[in-house]
Amino acid sequence: QQMFDALTPDLEEVFQLMEGLSKDELAVLRSYDNPPQAVLDTIFTVMTIRGETELSWEGSKVLFSETYYYTFFISKARGRHRYGEFTKEQADAMAAYVMAPELEHATVSLVSRPCGVFSRWIAVLYQYYLLTVITAPSPPGKVMNVAVAKEELAKLRQEVQQKKQDIVGAEVTLQALGDELHQRLSDLRVKYDDTMIPLQEMFFESNRKFNETYAIPRKERDARRAAAGGDVYDE
Repeated sequence: QQMFDALTPDLEEVFQLMEGLSKDELAVLRSYDNPPQAVLDTIFTVMTIRGETELSWEGSKVLFSETYYYTFFISKARGRHRYGEFTKEQADAMAAYVMAPELEHATVSLVSRPCGVFSRWIAVLYQYYLLTVITAPSPPGKVMNVAVAKEELAKLRQEVQQKKQDIVGAEVTLQALGDELHQRLSDLRVKYDDTMIPLQEMFFESNRKFNETYAIPRKERDARRAAAGGDVYDE
């Protein structure tokens, strides 16, 4: 019980943050036509935790309407960890969210303050879920103690760290590709300047001479051609 009590301050802080979200911040959240991926991931995880059967962006807007949010959403969030066990789907959704480095609280908060608050709620709920697993009576033939729980948590942290390293590696590769693209564009621009611009000038000069020539009446052109020793064509 002491471990559960230790989470109470974190939960209360999250609920205060939820209550502190302004109507304007909720309006901005609802106004997205094509929300960022971090917003979608956060909101769909929240909907899964709540037991919503249909995950859609349009459907989520009802949850964050002023009337529903301040009257029902927060009150239900306050009691969610006491409503009973989490389903496997809910546990998996929380685990996937918490383990995603791109969905860390600080990062999500930069995208959307309300979603930053919800990300804190998801993280605290997941800790609560892990405690329920740790303190649950062990099945016959299986011993579940603190040491085993710590081992599971250590594996989880290693997986999170590995994902972070993978993302860092991907960012380095992306930066290298960007530098290569920039260099190729620079080389192409030099080649374009060295070859295409002279050709363009030749084209404009030829076009000017063509227009000058064929702007002259036909008989005058024939006379000039005959004077120059060229053939004269009948009309």
